[in-house]
Amino acid sequence: MPARPFFLCLYTVIFLASLALNSITVYVYFCKATSQSSITIYLKNLVIADMFVCLCLILRIIKYASTSVEIQRIYCNFGAPASYLNMYSSILFMGYIAAN
Repeated sequence: MPARPFFLCLYTVIFLASLALNSITVYVYFCKATSQSSITIYLKNLVIADMFVCLCLILRIIKYASTSVEIQRIYCNFGAPASYLNMYSSILFMGYIAAN
């Protein structure tokens, strides 16, 4: 079990950095961007998908902080699939941007 505190701290640092940087990106693309080109629309969708990946980290942090079986079930039934779904959608949006 010595890996639990390490992953708890690691995911917390990643979450805080991701939240700060994604917040800046949301502000830039949704409050300051005036262009509505197709690339801008894909970038906005990418920002939303990345923000959801960041928010899914909360469940992973809770999973490592708790030993409750119910928390493990919630993470396995909701947190992990949502994280992977958002990660794959981010990859698809990056592919659309590269192809465009």
